[in-house]
Amino acid sequence: MLLSLSAIATFALVMEFDGLAVLALAVTAGEVALVLESVGRRATRRAVAVTEAWPSVLESLESAAIAGLSLLEAFRELAEAHSFAVASEFAELVADLESGLTMDAALANFGSRFGLPCCDLTVETLRQVVRSGGQGLVMALRAQADAARQQELIVGEVQAKQGWVIGTAKLAVAAPWVVIAMVSLRAENARLYASPTGVAITLFGLGASVIAFRFVTLLGKVDFERRVFA
Repeated sequence: MLLSLSAIATFALVMEFDGLAVLALAVTAGEVALVLESVGRRATRRAVAVTEAWPSVLESLESAAIAGLSLLEAFRELAEAHSFAVASEFAELVADLESGLTMDAALANFGSRFGLPCCDLTVETLRQVVRSGGQGLVMALRAQADAARQQELIVGEVQAKQGWVIGTAKLAVAAPWVVIAMVSLRAENARLYASPTGVAITLFGLGASVIAFRFVTLLGKVDFERRVFA
């Protein structure tokens, strides 16, 4: 709803300033794309933050297991470590356990809050360890922590390259429309863009820009591992 109202307001504002419907449409399309991208980037940033923090989480659980702490005590330590990006989720896990939920059910809720493969794997490991009486916990956590560290390095390098590609694509798409907006301020140019031929060419350019940008973002997209235990 808010996105629709914002798009209408943007269209009206550009029409008031420039008077070209096709340019107003292009600017509105750009605004909608930026808003949708912002929402997607917020979710991606959260996933990246959790993925980066997860090796430290595994190492903390491993240290707690070596020290002989119970899983509840280990979870409580992580919940109280506010430096962790996932402290609030561990606080909810502790609250579930203290409210009487079984470890299996509490871990299932915990995994669903993240929706990430690295978290799913840890949850399944802990559930299996609980069922087997705690055998092999330290070795399993250590192996997962090592694998998570390696995965973090690879994803970080790929995302750095992806950011450069996507940033270049945004500039390439936006630059022609800035030029069109400036040129159309002259009355004779505005009349050309408002003509049937001008409108057709501008709409074709808008469609080509959208397709090209979408193509580049798909090529540069970094997918996290698929969830197996969801």
